[in-house]
Amino acid sequence: MRAFLRRVATLTADDIARIVEFQLAAQRGVRRPLEKAARVKVSRLDAEHDRVAAIDAAFLESARAVGYVGMRQVAQSAVRWAGLAEAYRAELTSDEVDALQAVWLEATRARVPA
Repeated sequence: MRAFLRRVATLTADDIARIVEFQLAAQRGVRRPLEKAARVKVSRLDAEHDRVAAIDAAFLESARAVGYVGMRQVAQSAVRWAGLAEAYRAELTSDEVDALQAVWLEATRARVPA
């Protein structure tokens, strides 16, 4: 999880904008039953919401640091589920992890090198 939070800390405004773009596209589509089931499973695992708080704080700090003021909540949701999938990787199947991290991976894979 620490490695994931370090990656969140390096997000640029362009990265966040791509996360928003991919998350909105995913929301327009139909959520796969596997993704829904994985979200329910993870929600039960993080009953105290301690990891949600850490992921959200890291994302919001990153967004503030780069001056991103767009659709933060949309990006925050995608980052949250990706982070929770990372945190609970041992308790999830690889397909569940993939489903929860799809937006994050696609958006950050599209990074343009500086």
